[in-house]
Amino acid sequence: FSSLPLPQLQLQHFDAARTEEVISSCEMREEGSGPVYVNIKMLHRLLVSELNSLQGAAAVSQKQFIMKEIHDVLKTVVERNRAHEIMFSQQLLMDSWCKVVEVMVGVVNEEVGKEE
Repeated sequence: FSSLPLPQLQLQHFDAARTEEVISSCEMREEGSGPVYVNIKMLHRLLVSELNSLQGAAAVSQKQFIMKEIHDVLKTVVERNRAHEIMFSQQLLMDSWCKVVEVMVGVVNEEVGKEE
């Protein structure tokens, strides 16, 4: 299996590095051993809070464009979450097959030992 390419952010209004930091701050792991995912609700709150903190005439005129960019960021992060879930599932599948093969080899070795 190869890892899936994660969708990249296409930003015009937000700083890419800072946006990635905010996204990282919203990362969580489900039940301690599940895939890493980004809490979309938390990320949405942080981005809208950032939008609401903007002031001035330029910010007001850009508000609808920034809201669209927030929507695009959230959409990209949902796609990333999906990719992380798929990669985690593939890893579980491979681990399970390794255990099956390990048991089969152990049983075959045991049977061969009995025949001798």
